[in-house]
Amino acid sequence: LPKKQLSQLTLQVVKDAILNDINERVREQIIGGFVWNEKPVWLSEENQLNFGQAVVPVTLKIGEDSDGKAIFETFTTQAQLKSFFNACMAWKQQCLQNGWSEKDNFDWSPYENYFKEEET
Repeated sequence: LPKKQLSQLTLQVVKDAILNDINERVREQIIGGFVWNEKPVWLSEENQLNFGQAVVPVTLKIGEDSDGKAIFETFTTQAQLKSFFNACMAWKQQCLQNGWSEKDNFDWSPYENYFKEEET
């Protein structure tokens, strides 16, 4: 950004941008970073809901390979499905905790020294 635009930014605008970036990276990690039994799992909100409501026996499209080919998984017992869903939710929880930790431990001091507080 040009200096004039930088000087017009407030600390709150900068904080919001950084926190939004962290939130977006966490969201992307939840959705596209989980691997189960060496298979990538697409954990969109819709899939999370579908996986949680599935009833066995069931075949679920859990993701796609690097070529875009669908990956299916068949669950024949409730224990298998529960294990899969619990692993999905544990992954999501770990990603969220990592994001919370990153936000809680973020060093704002360089920004506080550079950007002005918004006047009320």
